[in-house]
Amino acid sequence: MAIDPKGRYFATGSTDTLIGLWDLEEFTMLKTFSQSDYAIQELSFSYDGALLAAIFNDKNVAIHNTQTGKFCPKIFIFNGFFWKNYVAKLLISTYFQPQE
Repeated sequence: MAIDPKGRYFATGSTDTLIGLWDLEEFTMLKTFSQSDYAIQELSFSYDGALLAAIFNDKNVAIHNTQTGKFCPKIFIFNGFFWKNYVAKLLISTYFQPQE
């Protein structure tokens, strides 16, 4: 589970391979995402909550726009769990900033 830094959303994901984006105030599901056949290891929001990264057991990272649901191409990470988490968080904080 991850909570968006702006306090609007929270995201859930597990071995069912589905990511749920929820309204934090209303506790209603807004969107679901599915980009892998593998379990989700971790979820992380960008600094403004505009992007959501999911790290899967198959060493892929999927990034979604929380407003539009648009999917950015998967990123394959070669090394272990710690490295995948570090790279995913670095990517969404550095390279996937929302464009005005």
